[in-house]
Amino acid sequence: MNELNRIISQHRAEFDSELPLEGDFERFVAKVEKPDRGGAWRFYKRGIGVAAVVIVLLGIGLVWDFYTPEKEMLRVYKRYCREVAIITAELQMSVNVSEIETLNEVIENVSNEGVPLISLLPDEMRASEKLTVIKGYYQDKLNGIMELKTIVKSR
Repeated sequence: MNELNRIISQHRAEFDSELPLEGDFERFVAKVEKPDRGGAWRFYKRGIGVAAVVIVLLGIGLVWDFYTPEKEMLRVYKRYCREVAIITAELQMSVNVSEIETLNEVIENVSNEGVPLISLLPDEMRASEKLTVIKGYYQDKLNGIMELKTIVKSR
């Protein structure tokens, strides 16, 4: 590129005074234009763009559906049940056989629900508010069971 600039600057007067040769314009245009790769290439490029848009939309749909408050409430409850089962198994291994029945009764009294909380919440509450209440409720119940675990392990 520097060489081309040097040649142009050395011969500036000739470039400015002489007319281009016949056919030069067509040769320059032919070199500048990109070769046409045909309809298949254009279809491929458009197909890639459409596929990318579809993938993004599907991803947004999956994420949107995955993080609905209703599904999150279910995940909170499942997590709570898993934790209670793990703590119960841990505690059963750390007490005498004669104390297991009493331990199970205490855990059941703390963790059991006669009526599920979700059915007690008013329909007028927004799903996000219900989620907040449910998270707090099950966290409190889990804290109570963790406290029981601390008491049993400390004796």
